[in-house]
Amino acid sequence: MKMRTLAAITLGIAVTLTARAAGNSWTGGNGKWESSNNWSRLVAPSTDDSADLITNAGNNTVTIDNATPSANLTISNLTLNANTLQIANPGTNTTLHILNQLTLNTGATFINLGGTLLVTGPAQVNQGTLSFTSGTNQMDSTFIVASSANSTGTVSLTGGSLFVTSSTFGIGNDGTVGGTGGVAHVTVSGGLLQAASILVGDNSSGSASSFNISSNGEVM
Repeated sequence: MKMRTLAAITLGIAVTLTARAAGNSWTGGNGKWESSNNWSRLVAPSTDDSADLITNAGNNTVTIDNATPSANLTISNLTLNANTLQIANPGTNTTLHILNQLTLNTGATFINLGGTLLVTGPAQVNQGTLSFTSGTNQMDSTFIVASSANSTGTVSLTGGSLFVTSSTFGIGNDGTVGGTGGVAHVTVSGGLLQAASILVGDNSSGSASSFNISSNGEVM
């Protein structure tokens, strides 16, 4: 009898761990980040998800704002594809914290209109656009834009701040000197960019990547 009880407990633990390891995919159209009915697991994002994915068809816009609960703003991984995620009308404590990796693929757009984006792990813009118009944006690991040969990535800083605190900001490369890359365009026309190191272009003689700074932008 004791052995059967132990087996039941062990099975219950395995089921719980499997559920927590599942990815959570956006299934709705335009909507609010915390709307549980728009996610495949029928719960809003949290660290219980192995990854949160906004990759469905439809070119939808998902919005985080001052009404989004803070409990749903710390997640493990985030992948965007063919959709837009925006932080709009944020409150003073509206911080999206990605513990591991942020990935933008084909047709993806991330817009910060005034909140805080904190990415503890690596961030990659493989084939999409990051637009920072205000707020604080901090990458605590490698930040790579267009790392592969056929990729195109764009980063635009028009206001607020972008910090790449402890590693390389790779523009059109894989973050290494002599590495390969695609075509990246980074523009600082306002706000502050501060990076530990910035590496532009790859090892090809005709690299078309660009890093542009206007008179209203500041780079340190």
